[in-house]
Amino acid sequence: MNSRLLLFLAALLISVCSVAENKSPIQIELARQRNFGYSLGDEIVTTALINTGFGYQLEPASIPKPGPVNNWLTLTKTKLEQGSNGYDYQLQLYYQAFKSVKQSTQLTIPAVELRFVNYLKSTSKSIPSWYFIYNPLILGTTPDNQVSIQGPIKPVYLNTTSHYPVIFWLIMFATLLSLYLVWIYDKLPFFRCSGGPFGRACHTMSQLSKTTDSETNNREALSCFHKAMNECAGKTVFSKNLAEFFQHHPQFSGAKPETEKLFNYSRQLFFSQSVTQSATQREAITTQQMLSLCQWYRKIERGSRWS
Repeated sequence: MNSRLLLFLAALLISVCSVAENKSPIQIELARQRNFGYSLGDEIVTTALINTGFGYQLEPASIPKPGPVNNWLTLTKTKLEQGSNGYDYQLQLYYQAFKSVKQSTQLTIPAVELRFVNYLKSTSKSIPSWYFIYNPLILGTTPDNQVSIQGPIKPVYLNTTSHYPVIFWLIMFATLLSLYLVWIYDKLPFFRCSGGPFGRACHTMSQLSKTTDSETNNREALSCFHKAMNECAGKTVFSKNLAEFFQHHPQFSGAKPETEKLFNYSRQLFFSQSVTQSATQREAITTQQMLSLCQWYRKIERGSRWS
């Protein structure tokens, strides 16, 4: 009984192996593509979609090298992609045809044999041959005496000098726009303290702030600030006129407390009955503090131009 069972299993195993042997582990098919309308010098691409059995790999050395295939067909390049579009391999072969024909002809790209290997053995499988319709550049019905060869076409040179004026004006526009934006956003030092009355005052006071702080510096700085206030108001501004000044120039209202403090210090410094009154008895303001207040006015002055 056991010997009969063993014989049956052996026969079954042999039949399964024979079926597996007959079925190729490699499957190759060509992707659908245009097979008509080609002429002399056209590039023809064939795409092989490859599925391999378990353990099999394509042997790269079996891929044909670029070069002549026959007297009218040349392989220009190959491109291999692994695991592409649901296949194990996608191989593209780029051909170029150079055949002179008098009428439309069916031509064939020959089959290409590839080798595949696994850990036990190797096997071969061919990319199927592929045909296409090849058309003549000149119809066969055209008489030879009506066929003329076109001479070389001279290249048309571009006139690069025509763009120079446009480039020049674009650069000028970009430069002017950049300077305008830089000036608006107060980035250039020589623009920062120029312009309106407070700008000019800032320029002078910034020079005074670089020297040793003294009563003389304070007097000159106060004079600059008063001159700017008078020029902005269009008349002389005293302490009693500050409310009127801020009423006509509400944009400066945020600096009102500091301005009143500065005017009180100015009145003590210029109009005190006791000329010998010591500086410590006054509410002293440094030149740098005056400059900071003037710069505050300057920023408001510049902002009000564009608001």
